[in-house]
Amino acid sequence: MPRRKSNLGRRTRHSEGSRRRLSNMSEEKRASVRAKNRVNTFLMRYAEPAERRTARLEDARKRIRKSRSAATDLTIKMSECVREIEGDLFAAPKDHSLAHCVAADLKMGGGIAVKFKQVFKKIDELKAQSVGVGGVAVLKDEKRYVYYLVTKKASYDKPTYDDLTKSLEAMKKHMSENGAKKLAIPRIGCGIDGLEWNKVKSILNGTFGGAGDFEIVVYNFVPK
Repeated sequence: MPRRKSNLGRRTRHSEGSRRRLSNMSEEKRASVRAKNRVNTFLMRYAEPAERRTARLEDARKRIRKSRSAATDLTIKMSECVREIEGDLFAAPKDHSLAHCVAADLKMGGGIAVKFKQVFKKIDELKAQSVGVGGVAVLKDEKRYVYYLVTKKASYDKPTYDDLTKSLEAMKKHMSENGAKKLAIPRIGCGIDGLEWNKVKSILNGTFGGAGDFEIVVYNFVPK
């Protein structure tokens, strides 16, 4: 039975033939061939099968989608700081500051403003602050604050969303500077002032929700 030639012999002869061919080439041609051989060797060693590459790319896409979803959930959580409950606003915990809307004339003759006027009084102190539309007047009540959002000029006027936003931003500035993080409010601007609650709630979340530092509790009064 004839003896089979080993693969080692074949590879040796192939290598010798390759060296002879290279020796007959110009230096430029030899450099080109060597570069091509290096590329082929790299591809043979490191090129991954198509199935494995597809699986790896799909796994990477899943991780990216999961990361984006988590970021979106965090953004939503941070932007929604308004929580609604049923109850009496004036029974809110003492570590919650209070706020409501008023006119610049500070007459407070209707709606929940009447109760604020009766409970906290100090009308002269509020008037002395000379706050215009888009600002906020402030009283101190022990360790918390009571905010009077000036959203219109006269009691018979109607507020705008723009002026409400300005007053809320002024209140946020005062809260940030004085360490007030919790706020209890009615559905501001949505009683006799006639604003739409969904729009007001969106403004509240947009104003206070970005940093995730504030807690806004809206008390919806339910008559007994």
